[in-house]
Amino acid sequence: MSVARHFLLCVTWAWLATANLAVADAPADASAGALLELSIEKLDFEQGSVDQIQVYLSSDPQHLGLSASIAEISSADLEKPIKDLQLDCPQALVDWPSIQCESATLVLGDSPWGRQQVEAALDWQSAEEWRLSFAGLRYAGDRISGHLSSAGDVWQLHAKAGALQLRNIQPLRDALAEAGLTSISGVSSLQGEVRGEGGRITSLQASGSLRGLAWSDDEGLQAAENVRVRYDLDLSSRQADWSGRVSLQLLSGEVYSDPVFMDLQSQPLRASTVLEWDAATERLRLSRLSLDAGKLLKVSGQAIIDTGVPALRSGEVTLKVDDLATGYSGFFQPLLIGTGLDEMELLGKAEGQLSWRDGELHALSLQLRDLYFADLAGSFGASGLGADIRWQQTGEVAASQVQWQGFQLGKLDFGPAELDFRAVGSHLHLLNPLSIPFYQGQIRIQDLTWVSSEAGNDAGFSLSVDNVSLEALSEALEWPLMSGRINGNLPGARYANDALRVDGDIGVEAFDGRLTLRNLQLEQISSAAPVLEAALELRGLDLAKVTETFSFGRIRGRLDGEVSGLQLVAWEPNRFDAHFRSPENDDLPHKISQRAVEDLTELGNGVSGALASPFLQIFKEFSYDRVELIVRQRGDRAEIGGIPHSSGGYYLVKGAGIPRIDVIGRNREVAWNDLVERLRSIRVDGIEVE
Repeated sequence: MSVARHFLLCVTWAWLATANLAVADAPADASAGALLELSIEKLDFEQGSVDQIQVYLSSDPQHLGLSASIAEISSADLEKPIKDLQLDCPQALVDWPSIQCESATLVLGDSPWGRQQVEAALDWQSAEEWRLSFAGLRYAGDRISGHLSSAGDVWQLHAKAGALQLRNIQPLRDALAEAGLTSISGVSSLQGEVRGEGGRITSLQASGSLRGLAWSDDEGLQAAENVRVRYDLDLSSRQADWSGRVSLQLLSGEVYSDPVFMDLQSQPLRASTVLEWDAATERLRLSRLSLDAGKLLKVSGQAIIDTGVPALRSGEVTLKVDDLATGYSGFFQPLLIGTGLDEMELLGKAEGQLSWRDGELHALSLQLRDLYFADLAGSFGASGLGADIRWQQTGEVAASQVQWQGFQLGKLDFGPAELDFRAVGSHLHLLNPLSIPFYQGQIRIQDLTWVSSEAGNDAGFSLSVDNVSLEALSEALEWPLMSGRINGNLPGARYANDALRVDGDIGVEAFDGRLTLRNLQLEQISSAAPVLEAALELRGLDLAKVTETFSFGRIRGRLDGEVSGLQLVAWEPNRFDAHFRSPENDDLPHKISQRAVEDLTELGNGVSGALASPFLQIFKEFSYDRVELIVRQRGDRAEIGGIPHSSGGYYLVKGAGIPRIDVIGRNREVAWNDLVERLRSIRVDGIEVE
């Protein structure tokens, strides 16, 4: 706009200068046929100069004929001079000292806008008060019309265009190229007004539309097709500062800004703000900021931006999503690709507030209503979730609450609960114990603290597991049904450096005995191969209930055992030392059924049908003295042992009474994967029944 203004000012100044000379030199009793020819070599002004002015005047009692030529007009704001200017006003209406020329022709032989031929009209009252109208100014494939007027030092430029070709506006293309956009096309209509005083612009108003707007970059990360835009701005200046209102509407078309795609036909985008620009501090203040993308997203607020950096200095912004299903699919989902949250079903409403101070985020709040979400892979989900979450960097902050009706993690379902906590700066702590119903029992988190720093996240908590039904849990996990209850107490657990370490024991009451998990720790949690280490203790398990559960015939008696040095890598066993055995002073009879013997027989390559003789088939079960199994696993190898046998093998089951049945193992080392597969089919090489 500055270049166009200077072009018109220069042309008008040159014309009016000649007109002023004509009026000044015209005799009060000018008669028909009087002729004046005036030549000026050069005129200098603040922004440039005018060279070789030639003025020709002819007159009759009522009209003044005026023609003029200027060799060159130079201005600091013109990328190149205007040359060979020709002006012709064949019939002017003269009422001294005013001159009116309703039909004039202005020709520019060469200019920053190429060769021009413009129709013009002049209403001259004095050197301080005049108006120049023009039509047919060719620019960017269109013809611009308007007028330029002056009243003392105050001037006004009004311009109108109907179909400016954006690809032909070089300053626009240069600015977009700096932003990485290498292609721009479309048509713009424009109606604008610029007001000024002396050499300073005091106000700027413009409105119009863009049609068929398209742009792209070389990488294909930014693109638009057939976009229709309406814009409106009203700005005013005081010294070097600016203030005013700007609005923008994207009404149709398609826009892609990696990774977000927007179909503006189904969901237009409207934005507006009131702005104040402080040139001394290079700060832009935005108030009454509004961004409306319908159900996708609504933003309102205010902000102060340091444009020199650039950086957000301070601000208050509210974000609102009335339909999370639409907002997720249309806006948030592309931003979450690769995070594990990119394939979800999401329902509900959300609203958030963000506050910045001194260039940093100072506070935020988030409200969730009637939220339902579920990972389409079935990994997690929640229903009936509501939240009022508040955080701020320093000072007092209200408590946060999160409640849900149900929560699902993998195959596990958790009952309704309410979480109360407070978050300030990098610290978060639980305000009340959290009790979560879990398979006829509950999980209770007594306390929780979380600290975030540059070194990472550090969390500490304690929890207990109370009276959880093992039968209901095993059914949910699609395990063989097991009866019993799970109880445990973890007085201290800590998460830091992507690792979890637990103090305390987790106890499982099952099979009329107890299993205890100790020294649990989990490292490299976020990696593809997390590492779990723990120890397991078994005491007094009723083998009858165990074998019934796993369909392994029937063995009566109790079982003790330990698994030490257990390590799982990517949830697969990498090493452990396991020792299972009959306890001393067992209070249950030691019996093993024919089926259990046959199943154990099938674990090895002993004599098939060892119990096929009519005599042995008389007995439905047999007595035994002890059972024992030792397994030492390291990577892909496993060592197997039991009760030492005089022949060099080992007893898995040492018989007692008559008839006596012994299950003896011969192999000491097997491949771990082979052992797992053969256990699944109840076969292990080197085991026989005697």
